[in-house]
Amino acid sequence: MAGKLTKQIVKKAIKECDGTYLALSIFLGVSPITVKRFMWLEKNEDVYEIFKERQLNIENSAIANIEDAINHGDIKTSKWYVDYLRKVKEQEEGKNINIDGQLGLNLTIKDFKNEND
Repeated sequence: MAGKLTKQIVKKAIKECDGTYLALSIFLGVSPITVKRFMWLEKNEDVYEIFKERQLNIENSAIANIEDAINHGDIKTSKWYVDYLRKVKEQEEGKNINIDGQLGLNLTIKDFKNEND
């Protein structure tokens, strides 16, 4: 479906996708950054709000699924949730913060010995 992005096309795609930039970009046949740039335009704020609402609906559905599983005695989900809560608490307290993924850095190396010369 790659082509000119319009509000109508993107709004339709949002309804079909799972609330992520990646899924939306695959559906539209463009890069995730193209989708982000489209939504960041001031004239497209309404599209971004629809996207955020879709994300929230999916998040609420996921939370409801977790609650349902725990309420029906799913031990594996219960253990996962307790572990998740422990990690959140540790992060809030500034302990044991793990960062997963890749990080790109641009470094400038200065020669501090000669800085005062």
